[in-house]
Amino acid sequence: MKKIFFISILILIFYFNSLSQEIRIDAIDKPLNEILIEVRNNYNLNLSFNDSELSQYQITLHKTFSSPGSAFQHLLNDLPIAFKKSGKVYLFFPKPKNVKSYRLSGKVIDTENMESLPFSHVLINGSGQITDEFGNFNFRSEKDSIFNLKISYLGYQIQDTILKPGLNHKINLKSASISLNEVVIKSNPLISTEQTGSEAGLMRINHKIALLIPGNGDNSVFNILRLQPGILAAGEQSSELIIWGSYEGQSQVSFDKMTLFGLKNYNDNISAVNPYIAKDIRIHKGGFDATLGERIGGIVDITGIEGNKNNPGLNFNLNNMTMNILAETPLGNRMSIVGAYRQTYYNLYSQEDIQLVESTQSHFADNGIITNPDYQFRDGNLKLSGQTSNGDSYYVSSFWGQDQFFYSVEQSHNNSILTQELKEQNQQYGISALYNKLWKGKGSSEISIAYSSLQTNKKDMQNSSEVMMNHNMHSQDANIQNDISELKAIVSGNLRLKQRHKIEFGIGLINNSTILKESLFDNITTNNIDQGSQILAYFQEQFSLNKKTNITAGVRSDYSVNLDKFFVQPRLNIVFKPTSKLQLNASWGIYNQFVMLSSIVDQYSNYSYLWRISDGNQIPVLSSQHTVIGGIYRQKGFSMSIEGFYKESSGITRILQSDAQTTLFEGKNKTKGIDFFIKQDYKGHSIWMSYSISQSLERFPFFQDNDYKSAIHDQRHEIKFSGILNLSPFFISANYVYGSGFLQNTSLISDETKRYPYKRIDISGIYRFSLKRMKLETGFSILNLLNHENIKFTDITQIPTDNDNTVNIYSEAVPFTPTIFLNFSF
Repeated sequence: MKKIFFISILILIFYFNSLSQEIRIDAIDKPLNEILIEVRNNYNLNLSFNDSELSQYQITLHKTFSSPGSAFQHLLNDLPIAFKKSGKVYLFFPKPKNVKSYRLSGKVIDTENMESLPFSHVLINGSGQITDEFGNFNFRSEKDSIFNLKISYLGYQIQDTILKPGLNHKINLKSASISLNEVVIKSNPLISTEQTGSEAGLMRINHKIALLIPGNGDNSVFNILRLQPGILAAGEQSSELIIWGSYEGQSQVSFDKMTLFGLKNYNDNISAVNPYIAKDIRIHKGGFDATLGERIGGIVDITGIEGNKNNPGLNFNLNNMTMNILAETPLGNRMSIVGAYRQTYYNLYSQEDIQLVESTQSHFADNGIITNPDYQFRDGNLKLSGQTSNGDSYYVSSFWGQDQFFYSVEQSHNNSILTQELKEQNQQYGISALYNKLWKGKGSSEISIAYSSLQTNKKDMQNSSEVMMNHNMHSQDANIQNDISELKAIVSGNLRLKQRHKIEFGIGLINNSTILKESLFDNITTNNIDQGSQILAYFQEQFSLNKKTNITAGVRSDYSVNLDKFFVQPRLNIVFKPTSKLQLNASWGIYNQFVMLSSIVDQYSNYSYLWRISDGNQIPVLSSQHTVIGGIYRQKGFSMSIEGFYKESSGITRILQSDAQTTLFEGKNKTKGIDFFIKQDYKGHSIWMSYSISQSLERFPFFQDNDYKSAIHDQRHEIKFSGILNLSPFFISANYVYGSGFLQNTSLISDETKRYPYKRIDISGIYRFSLKRMKLETGFSILNLLNHENIKFTDITQIPTDNDNTVNIYSEAVPFTPTIFLNFSF
């Protein structure tokens, strides 16, 4: 018993002695692993560590420690290395990282050409978001370390994958329409021809589907736009889009950040943006968020392609109206350049067309004369784009366009001889540069600068005289030059704070300038140069109350430098998804606009439009309030949506001209309506229908009863049908548009009820085939199959024949127009 007690005492003494064993360390700039080896050998300790990992830490130390533990604690202070004692062994290991969240970021790209896919829909562990214009996304989670992703983009196959946390992932999507030489694939190119309902007032268009729509010609971008609800098709506007009852100049078309102020293009034959260069089209009909501004109407945001980063390519389109060519090639591994050019090579309307129109019975014959315009057009694009090694994106994009619109009339009408010669020339230029910076999965920032300019020259000669008396009743020789330019620089960013919380912010400067020169019979009557600048800033938050409800709340502020005044514009957007098939949307916001197309009305009720800048006095700032509510239901290939809107606007200007004086009036506008859309896809076939019922009213002080009356562009009903039959490699399609018509006012203060309906049926057929590496398409298209006589509602001129009567000269809309085409690419 005494021996056992004595042995126990010795063990305890040895144990406590080992705990208090003194350790001496002397080292000058010596690696940590060598220091531990010396300690192990000198003091007979058992140590376990990663020799190569600890060799990277250099230590200088001269000190004695009371125990190995205190020595190791001092050595490892401020190093990412920890230790612990397990039995008789000291274990050294990396300190565990304090993981607060898991981050995921990536880019969605086209598998074939490495083209980024902007504004793709990404669903991550049940939480949805939209990529930026370069296809970038980022995500943060405090719980999930494995991410299930479902990515979709218009016209591409859905990608469903699982990823671990990490940065700069590449998500490749394959086109839903694939052509191979030796293997027959029955694919459905009609997947997602459009996308509605993701937000209130937002619509996305797969422009590639325009190739299958009648009137594709050079694969017109706007040809498919006109078939969507809320975008006016009747009247065939020649330079401006009318969206949800907005006036001309109140909606904006933006291409690669550059504002397109409008050419005198024919939307159904030639689009203002070359379809070969367009990649993504987003239409904000109204109620858009704080990141967008500058207009109180709608916004069409078009993103251009970046060019093939894998292989050179060539696309060529030839038809009996235009030719269009695009070439692209990679410059190294991460850079590419793309260029495009197109033009008309003969007049769109031949003399035979004019004779045919004059020989037919016109339902406008009692009121006027129909003429056929001569139209010439050309434009070009050049874009350099690339990516850095860390995923940042950049581009420099440029475009130019020229057109000429002309018609001449000399005709007897009753007892008068009428002549008119109208010539309009437009030139438009633009250049933009952008750099998008990624911040390690936390978000991104962007700096962009863009300049664009439109130069318009218009000459209008009119004359009317009596045949018997040879008495001149009316003469006019007017020349107008109206130029507008815009310089815009914006710095913006977004930051994802949590899984369901994101903030967006931006600051920038916009400068506009206009030139207005008018002369009558070579006498200068107006010579104005105006400028205006705004400093803009916006901030908005996107957050989720739960898995079914998402809210975006923000505010935009514009400080007008020339007016020395702030304009605060709050915005709110709500998305509610009660089920996976049903989604409800609502939005509200206030919007301001500082440049506008002021309408000018002469004593004969002829309308013309001039770009002006708000001066706070004669030209007020446009202001509008939007309220939008709607919903969409989707199930398999069927979708149905309904969307209602109400807009109140003020600051609308109208200038009344007479021989005695010119007076400017400020008016108000109220617009309301409902859009219906139904679409069914079945085994590769597709059919859809849209119907819009709306009312656009205006009030000006010169109205006799000071009450609201129909605006010049007010159309109550418009219905559109379209269908595509997939008999691959043959495709047959047709569409029909009916509009109830516009009021043809003969007086500024009256509200006549006579309307001329708009009707048009188009058909087309396409055959696709391949020859080795070359892909070819050929086919035909017939516009206005039944040759229904329509007019362009913005191109009506009234010429007086005597003191009481006038004759209308109408510029005819697209007549019966057959076209054949050939597309090839490799």
